[in-house]
Amino acid sequence: MNLHQKKSWYRRWPVLVACALAAVSIFILLPIKIPFDIDTIGKVVPSKVWYLSKAEEGRITSTLFDYERGVPKSYSVVQFARGDAISLSIDGNVQPGTSIATGDTICSIFSIETERKMIKLESDIGRAAAALQLNMAGAKRADVEKAEKRLSYAKKAAEAQRKVIDRLRKLYENNLISKQELEVQEGDASLSDINIAIAEAEYKSVSTGSQQERIEVLMAKIAGLEKELSLFQRKTQQYIFTSPFAGRINSISVGDTLLTIDSASSFVVMLPIELKYRKYVQPSQKVVCVLTNEGRSVTAEILRIEQQARTIQGKQVFMAIALVEKDAGSMLPGLFTKCRVVCSGISPMEYLKLLTRTIANS
Repeated sequence: MNLHQKKSWYRRWPVLVACALAAVSIFILLPIKIPFDIDTIGKVVPSKVWYLSKAEEGRITSTLFDYERGVPKSYSVVQFARGDAISLSIDGNVQPGTSIATGDTICSIFSIETERKMIKLESDIGRAAAALQLNMAGAKRADVEKAEKRLSYAKKAAEAQRKVIDRLRKLYENNLISKQELEVQEGDASLSDINIAIAEAEYKSVSTGSQQERIEVLMAKIAGLEKELSLFQRKTQQYIFTSPFAGRINSISVGDTLLTIDSASSFVVMLPIELKYRKYVQPSQKVVCVLTNEGRSVTAEILRIEQQARTIQGKQVFMAIALVEKDAGSMLPGLFTKCRVVCSGISPMEYLKLLTRTIANS
């Protein structure tokens, strides 16, 4: 470049800068909206997952987690007595990858202690029913000494149970046992009080020699035993686990997790989005997800946005959760997919701000 050309360039560059600034100013003031989308990588997750797990002290827990809402939908615990021998049997039709319908049996638990108590109750009911038949037929059985011993035993058992409850309450206050374990023992204490009342009535009956009273005592005893047996029968129903929804069996025996079931036709996509885009993302926005393994796209809708920031690969992000609207049957849990969040148009000023921030961070 010769001297004349340099002088010509120096004279023109202020004009060029002014023109560029004017163009930018005009662009900023234009009453238009610039299309704007956000690209990210999402992870496909079932909308519902049911977990069956083992925990400390012989507990079996089942949890239904709702990923649409981000909270557990239900939670249950089956507690067994210390020293009880239990066995868990998974249904033969339950295999990883197979489909399962709502209400299908997953597995069942057998408790030797529970079975022993039920057998004893059935035996006690049978003996009481036989005694009732004899008394109703006119037979006389006034064994005061035996009735007195039974009453004494019932009172001692109740006193021992109360001492156990006092100790358990202290352990519960120190968070050393669960509330359920304390409630089980309190329930046993109520049954002990019932046994005392029955024994007192039986003792009174045989000591006075009243035939009708003995019959009433036996009927009350049978009613109490049948009620206790019914409680155990309802308890054993908790030992049978069924599928809470139609889905697909995902895994069996991974760590403390014994089994999981995923919803087979409903999925959500977890979308990590850079924090700088937070104000542009709202519930109900559309998301286009590209399934590279199938060569097609599916549409999702943002359900909710987590109100906390995370750090992924050194970037501050927030998490948006989108529900896949249809054609989700062939999606696989854990799949990573390219996603585009469709935002409403932004002003030229906002566009320039985002462009400047992106260039500065790159």
